[in-house]
Amino acid sequence: MEKNEINEFEGKILCKRFNTIIKICATASPELNLFIEKDKILIQAKHSSNSKLIEAIIKSEAFESYKCKKGFLIKIDTINILKFLSYAKLPNTILNIKTDGNQIFLEHGKYKLINSLIDSSLETKFTLPDERTEKDDRPPLKFGYEIELNASEFTDKVKSSNSIYEVTTFKLDKKVLEITTKNELGEFTAIIDNINYKKFTNTCISKFSAPDIIQFVEKVKDKILFKSGDKLPLKIEKQLFPFADIKFLLAPMVDINE
Repeated sequence: MEKNEINEFEGKILCKRFNTIIKICATASPELNLFIEKDKILIQAKHSSNSKLIEAIIKSEAFESYKCKKGFLIKIDTINILKFLSYAKLPNTILNIKTDGNQIFLEHGKYKLINSLIDSSLETKFTLPDERTEKDDRPPLKFGYEIELNASEFTDKVKSSNSIYEVTTFKLDKKVLEITTKNELGEFTAIIDNINYKKFTNTCISKFSAPDIIQFVEKVKDKILFKSGDKLPLKIEKQLFPFADIKFLLAPMVDINE
């Protein structure tokens, strides 16, 4: 990626689609890195604690028009951008996006926004652990299981386990996914048995922050691909619309009571 040069991009996309992606990514961080390439835009948002990361890929085919001569990186603050995007009320509103070396220009209908870019000179692209290649200094992570779940059912079951402020245990065997919360008053378990197994090696147990998972999953619909393993990170994948995918990565938690 070239940096610190006058780089230009111009594209048109449905405003509601771009708004959806920016909203979801902003749950990890209000500041987003946009790696604008010749055939796609890769967006990464990393939480300040480094505990979670959201990555979205919007391919050029998802745009009404797309012009980029060479790849470059910009960093944006989403506060003004999300407010601006919320003004688009009609479902078929087209968003015009342009960049130069210092600013991003957004336009839809009668509304225009010029937003300054954040210094990105120290930013780098993060490679998701299971997507590492021979060029990386560590081998790719291998998840113990991959399952397909209904996003709404999963969110309801996690919420029902009363795990808003607790470390939540996820245990998967060949039949069900158990979601368990323990505290000083007792233990509660919710069970999901409507599971499409894509990969399963053995019974796996991991602990995660339920609020972080809910914050992401309740913003997507239908099916999600859920990947993890014994004491491994959690990865959730979802196609938001044609030619646009989003991925959520969350570090496992350590229960200090064990």
